[in-house]
Amino acid sequence: MSGDWDVAVVGAGPAGATTAYLLARQGHRVALLDRQHFPRPKACAEYLSPGVRRVLEDIGLETQVLRGARQVSGMDVISPSGKILRLSYSQSGRAECAASLPRHTFDEALVRAAVDAGAQLHEGFVAHAVMRDDGRVRGVMGSTSGRSMQFRAPVTVVADGHRSTTSRSLGMARVPRWPFRMGLVAHAEGVALDGSYGQMHVTREGYCGIAPLPGGLFNVAMVVPVSALKRSRLSVASFFDAWIARHERLHAVLSGARLVSPVRGVAPIGSRASHASAPGALLVGDAAGFFDPFTGEGIYRALRGAQLAAETAEIVLSVPDIVDFSMYDRLRTREFRRKSAVTALVQVFVQHPAALDYAISRLRRREAALSTLANVLGDVEDAGQFLHPSMLWSALRP
Repeated sequence: MSGDWDVAVVGAGPAGATTAYLLARQGHRVALLDRQHFPRPKACAEYLSPGVRRVLEDIGLETQVLRGARQVSGMDVISPSGKILRLSYSQSGRAECAASLPRHTFDEALVRAAVDAGAQLHEGFVAHAVMRDDGRVRGVMGSTSGRSMQFRAPVTVVADGHRSTTSRSLGMARVPRWPFRMGLVAHAEGVALDGSYGQMHVTREGYCGIAPLPGGLFNVAMVVPVSALKRSRLSVASFFDAWIARHERLHAVLSGARLVSPVRGVAPIGSRASHASAPGALLVGDAAGFFDPFTGEGIYRALRGAQLAAETAEIVLSVPDIVDFSMYDRLRTREFRRKSAVTALVQVFVQHPAALDYAISRLRRREAALSTLANVLGDVEDAGQFLHPSMLWSALRP
């Protein structure tokens, strides 16, 4: 129902549902709004870094959310020339595992946790725009089944994804300029992998990740330039098959596989926002900005960003006169800027095959640098460790 709330959360994906859970369990009145009905499919690589497990453990949801998840030891990155770099995770000499779980299962578990904590879920709600008063966001307006609805709240959490209607109504959404790519995702069975490690096949035209899922299935997710599909004049499914067949090593792994789901797409991959906050509003998840999925930080950033948003909202709700929400931007910058720098650096190598071969050859001989990079990409080590000049020199020197 429409009405007054402490917090209105627009979008019930991982970022929004986690924010709602954290605030509802503190006794706040939280409206959790989403245009879809759960469970629902979602195009995603479905690979959860070890850092995701740590956040879920920290907020008390690891057992509940990861029940039935597949344990994954790491990823093999395969260059266009066939060089392989194995990324494994460890902390204090102990191996750490990533996990994989279908997004409809993962997302529904987080939504149910939020509802169990006291948040009220409103499915089928289409957000139209934020409501403002004296320059401050005071909630969101939209509709359900054609009926107008308003959710008034001193804090509005914007979590409606990379095409966020809410952030556009705030004037904060920005069109990404590089790289301009799309993602295509499907589930397959009969993949020629043992399932202990996933694979990331880098080609001159993009890349394709293969991640084991529970029940013997595999997630196959490719990222290619948006222009490639347009030039091909093929259907999405035909393009997906043709792209795999065109790449020898990838085709060898998938030649005996059978798709058991439709090919789903999302374009463009990546989003930008001028800021992550405005008076009365906090942006989380892809709505706050997302670069590219190669390093797999999307879910981790969604959950960790939700923690930061909940911390900020707690302060604002306890001191209602606070109108400066920019503390949240500072928290996000401090938390994510170093990992963003590593992500951008990795993209440079991914898009230049000769440079990627050079880096793989060096890293395979330098255990400390490789371990640090893997742990940074797995969100279990501060990215500043890899960005230190001595570490970069160790990793990439001739």
